[in-house]
Amino acid sequence: MRKWILIIIYLGTWLLIVPENLPGLILYDKSRFILLGFFGILAIGLPFILYHILAEFEMSKNARKGIAYGSIFLLVPYGLWTGKIDDKRLNESNKQTKGIIYDKWTTKRKPLLKAKFKVDNKEYTTFSKTDYDDVLSIGDTVTIIYWTENPELSTIKELEK
Repeated sequence: MRKWILIIIYLGTWLLIVPENLPGLILYDKSRFILLGFFGILAIGLPFILYHILAEFEMSKNARKGIAYGSIFLLVPYGLWTGKIDDKRLNESNKQTKGIIYDKWTTKRKPLLKAKFKVDNKEYTTFSKTDYDDVLSIGDTVTIIYWTENPELSTIKELEK
């Protein structure tokens, strides 16, 4: 009985974190604390539950550990899937507004920038975007493409390749 409860919890957790089910508060958190905390809990909790599921089967302790730790890598395709869903949402919405570059800095020889924009009189900011060609400056007006259901998901059109 315990084995089946753990299996249901494990599989149910994976079903609950489907990107289309997650609130924008988690996926589009600008501070990254909520997002990193969420994935941190997943990276610890899911292998822990899987380890205890495997303990119910005839399996050595090292094999259980290896499989449980290895399951962390399932979050990689999950992250890629989330990125594809974001791209799809932006392409389907294709809502645009004007924004202004308000911050620019360089890390590892790549210029990064952020822009402010308004939707329905509420101000939003983009995530850090890479300006590979280093063509934009603070104060420049840019076109922002955003998702109508949650403008926190946005991109700078001039930086699209």
